[in-house]
Parts: sequence; structure tokens; C-alpha cells
Amino acid sequence: MGKTRLALEVAAASCDRFADGAWVVDLTAVRVPSAVADAVAVALGMPDLGTRPVLDQLAGYLAGRHALIVLDNCEHLVDTCAELAKTLLSAAAELRVAAEVYGPEPAVRDTEPVA
Repeated sequence: MGKTRLALEVAAASCDRFADGAWVVDLTAVRVPSAVADAVAVALGMPDLGTRPVLDQLAGYLAGRHALIVLDNCEHLVDTCAELAKTLLSAAAELRVAAEVYGPEPAVRDTEPVA
């Protein structure tokens, strides 16, 4: 089973555990870091909430939601995705973010929730 298929299976199996939903965001076609937040917003079906930066809009949109976001194919945007996850997790305590990256060895890291 490939990692994208695994991401889709995890999201589908997790829907019951996350009251507000689970999404897989495919970042394969995203080439510039500034487009990552836009790709997440589109995948979530988030309405345009005005002139604030998209990342700020996402943080507000997800605040108070119990949800899962899986960032798939983000190996070329690791730093940007890490910053995005940090910002979103700071705004939404019940949010979970997973990242699927291609690499020579699998890496699993346990992290503490962001307070």
C-alpha cells in the first residue's frame, strides 16, 4: 500500500473519531511555500473570510473544531508545513495534523500537544 492510499485510509477510518471531519490535502502540485495554506483552505472547503492572510483565516476557521488534517506529499515543503501545523495546532486544541512524506526511511515521532 502506498503512502497516499494509506493517508486516504487513515482519514476515512478516522471520520468517526473526529466530530468535525478528516481531510487529506495532496500537496504534490504545490510548488511554492506561500500556496500551502491556500491548498489546505481549498481542501477543507473553507469559504473566503476576507482580506486577512489565509493562514490566519484557517486558524480562525479551525478554532474549536475536533478534526484531522493529513498533509500528503509534503516532502518538498516540510518547513512550511511544520509552521502551518504549529500555527493551526496553537489555534485549535482538538485539531490533529499528520504529514506524509517520501523518504528513504520511515520516521515516526511522538510529539506533545501544543498548549
